[in-house]
Order: sequence, then structure tokens, then C-alpha cells
Amino acid sequence: MVRITKFPPELLQDTSLKWIDLSYNHIKAIPSAISTLTELRMLNVYDNNIETIPSELGKLRKLQELNVGDNILKSFPLVITELTELLDLSISRNS
Repeated sequence: MVRITKFPPELLQDTSLKWIDLSYNHIKAIPSAISTLTELRMLNVYDNNIETIPSELGKLRKLQELNVGDNILKSFPLVITELTELLDLSISRNS
């Protein structure tokens, strides 16, 4: 199984993207440019090596599902409270 180590930059170019599932990889960071994906409804980065969540994630106003479980997060940004459409948040199994 090939596991990617970086968030694919080409995904950030499709601003009409509605969901991203990059679970079970070795990604270390979510890029701040994720804020350009204003139509994003679901982001799943479960089981990676992510240490921080960028504050720009708070700009994804249509995000309904966020799974950042099983990473190495030590804290979570307060901007998550700005995601008023968020219905499902998974942050289990972090540092």
C-alpha cells in the first residue's frame, strides 16, 4: 500500500470539491490554502501524522463532517466553533 506524505496540492485547485478522504496516509499537515475549498462538505484525514489544524479551516463554512481522529494533535483551534454547519466531528485518538 502506497501512503502519501503531503496533502496533494492539485486538490486545492478544484474549488468545487465537496469531499476529501485522505485517511490512512502519512500526511503531516493540512495546508492553510485549504480555505480556498469553500464548497467542501467533508474532510477525512483520519490516521495520519497531523500535528496541527490550520486556523484557515474556520473559513470552510459549508463543512459538515470533519474527521481528524488518530493523528498526533495536541490542541485544537477555537476557529472550529465558526463551522456552524458542522454536524460530525471526530477527534479521538490524538495526543
